[in-house]
Amino acid sequence: MRWCVWSIMFLAVPLPSASLANQGILWLQQDDTQWSIPAKNYSATRYSTLGQITPSNVNKPQEVRSFLSGTLWGHEGSSLVVGTIMYVHSAYPTYVYALDR
Repeated sequence: MRWCVWSIMFLAVPLPSASLANQGILWLQQDDTQWSIPAKNYSATRYSTLGQITPSNVNKPQEVRSFLSGTLWGHEGSSLVVGTIMYVHSAYPTYVYALDR
């Protein structure tokens, strides 16, 4: 019985800090210039209120930058943007790249 109580206390100590780590992501979800989790937010809306793409210019995209990871296939994840850094990953073997503006 005593062992069970100590193990529960030991496991419960990190719980408050784990819930605080999530607050940063919740705060970033409110800023449309940030894309901190793959579907934009925990509701998976994949929607941004930014107004740079409009019905009048949606058919005129232009490439501004490009990045080659060394392979032409196998990219199955989405990129994340936090601050001014975009995080992308390559195919297997997986490497994570941090691209700054």
